[in-house]
Amino acid sequence: RDVERSRGLGDVYKRQYKTLVTLVFWVVRIVVLGLTAIPGLVKIAQGVGNEDVRERNGGISLLVIGGALFAATFAIEALF
Repeated sequence: RDVERSRGLGDVYKRQYKTLVTLVFWVVRIVVLGLTAIPGLVKIAQGVGNEDVRERNGGISLLVIGGALFAATFAIEALF
């Protein structure tokens, strides 16, 4: 016989909720990276060797914005 106290349904639901929240935030992070980091890297690559630095700077801006949004998702997730 197992003498350890079993978990109540409330604990199970809390764990499921936390898992779902984590999953949703990782989907958001992947979307953020797909919309910012990949185009940013492409813009930087296209701007390499060009006299006009605007293309490169646009790519760098996308990377910075994407990084900030990516980091912000962790802070927002901690609120849940």
